[in-house]
Amino acid sequence: TGTAGISVQGDTTRQWISERYYYGDRGSGDNGIGCAYSISEAKEHPGQTDVWVYGYIVGCFNTSGSPTFSGPYTKNTNMVIAGRAGTTDKDYCISVELKAGAIRDALNIVDNPGNVGRKIYLRGDLVDAYYGIVGMKQLTEYQWD
Repeated sequence: TGTAGISVQGDTTRQWISERYYYGDRGSGDNGIGCAYSISEAKEHPGQTDVWVYGYIVGCFNTSGSPTFSGPYTKNTNMVIAGRAGTTDKDYCISVELKAGAIRDALNIVDNPGNVGRKIYLRGDLVDAYYGIVGMKQLTEYQWD
């Protein structure tokens, strides 16, 4: 009941290895892991609730200001995820709140330093700012890739 199409725009300032393309409408009620936002997409949708986001765990905020991308990590209450495992620029990251409980116990990089660099899918709410950058709060689920 309409027309379909796809357009491709080139960005010669970056090198992308791959990108996902979705057909259909994410707003149609399908909020499954198959419709997970990339980090760049998540940064464009603060305010959305109960969404999936995927990225690589790259660090945490030990204090307010800038995230720490290499140990020692001292705060187990948050983590930072990015579109690439080697990212060290907070402009390409989102912060993730880790409330006390099973999700924090499994994901925080103070107690689980081996999680750094791992790809993960997270389900929760996107917020305008957490530690000064777009963030994710109220996590309800996670899944390793």
